[in-house]
Amino acid sequence: VFVIPTLFKPQITRISFHRPIFYPFFLPLLSPFSLFSVFPQQFSNCWYYDRALLIYEEVLGERHPNTATSLNNMGLLLKSMGAYEEVRPYYERALAIVEEVLGERHPDTASSLNNMGGLLYSMGAYEEARPYFERALLIREKVLGERHPDTATSLNNMGLLLKSMGAYEEAWPYYERALAIVEEVLGEKHPDTAGSLNNMGALLRSMGSYEEARPYYDRALLIREEVLGQRHPYTAISLNNMGYLLESMGEYEEARPYYQKSLAIFQEVLGPDHPSTKTVRENLEYFNEQHPPSEADK
Repeated sequence: VFVIPTLFKPQITRISFHRPIFYPFFLPLLSPFSLFSVFPQQFSNCWYYDRALLIYEEVLGERHPNTATSLNNMGLLLKSMGAYEEVRPYYERALAIVEEVLGERHPDTASSLNNMGGLLYSMGAYEEARPYFERALLIREKVLGERHPDTATSLNNMGLLLKSMGAYEEAWPYYERALAIVEEVLGEKHPDTAGSLNNMGALLRSMGSYEEARPYYDRALLIREEVLGQRHPYTAISLNNMGYLLESMGEYEEARPYYQKSLAIFQEVLGPDHPSTKTVRENLEYFNEQHPPSEADK
């Protein structure tokens, strides 16, 4: 089984109206051939995933780890398309295989647990998601160590889940630990460090600590612009989140261009009908209704 040794796969969550966009950082099990299936406009190869799964099942058997990898790939693809109900049987089968064949304390079992937790999180089933995230974190801490990037992934997931449940104070130490790990292991200019900074800024914004949140968002945006480029979807997420923070602070004219830049990137890269594009478009439309632009800005 080939597991991509990086954090924070781009699985974009649908966010309720006029809310910032966050990535729930779930580490999927991927084959080498799924490296190019990162964003939804590249998901036209669904037929290839389905065919690969059929071949693995026929040649290697239904209980082989590579079959589990293929099941996870199909689940990840369907989840990215928003077909949550269709995803669950793929993830459940994959988890059953790795637990049986590789063991309950194997890193791939942790990744499969993470995927299940991520799916349930996306469906709003927070209480049901929690034990999956907790099991994944315990496995990674024990097997991979407390300073491993995959452990940071699980810490971020726990923080995101607790934040979504309104348990802000409980979420904070998970985010702090995750940030410390990625800064130490991956470096201060790594995209995963930006993701962790983004999460901490989002938590502080939710707690009403706007001034404290801003340097986290600023750092995340600077890293993404420098490392990923100014037209990358992650950069667009940071721009949207900065706009939302500035709006919350009453800095309306400063916030507007962040929303506008974010929308332009999403429309160009993901297309006008992608859920993230729609969210940012709705954010900007709502913002303009509440704070109409001046004649000079129109």
